[in-house]
Amino acid sequence: MKRYAAFIILLFLIPNICSLLFGHESFPFTPAPMFTHYVDKNSHVYEFQFDGLSNTGVVKLKPYHKDNKGFLSENRFFFDQIYGSVEHNYPIGTVKNDSKERFTRRLSSFFSVYFDYPEARNVRQIKLVVNEYDKDYKRTASHVVGVYDNLTKEFKHTWVEPQ
Repeated sequence: MKRYAAFIILLFLIPNICSLLFGHESFPFTPAPMFTHYVDKNSHVYEFQFDGLSNTGVVKLKPYHKDNKGFLSENRFFFDQIYGSVEHNYPIGTVKNDSKERFTRRLSSFFSVYFDYPEARNVRQIKLVVNEYDKDYKRTASHVVGVYDNLTKEFKHTWVEPQ
């Protein structure tokens, strides 16, 4: 019985130890960093914003896919699988051997699928913006990452790092 108990404990403990050592987590062996993070005076929170640009002005859009459960899960999917983290060995959203070209292809594919609904199809372009907030949730910065062209079905990366 003790061997069985030790086996069950190790079954759950080993994957968590691996995620700590290698910096990559996967469900169900995760302490779920997407739900929380340590907040100190230098902490920032980020939000993705999708602006549809049409002849009549700017329309706020949200990614939608019939097989997903809602906006929150689609945002998590977008960060984890498409956008990714710029921090080395971040537990989620790490894309190995990433490049600007691969990033652009991922975003083009994402936009062509997740913005294929009537309201989104009626815009010329969709601008991807990242908003940065401080620990008190006051916006401190806003960056345009790039623009997806609905006619060519291509994402163009426009964010230039400050020198």
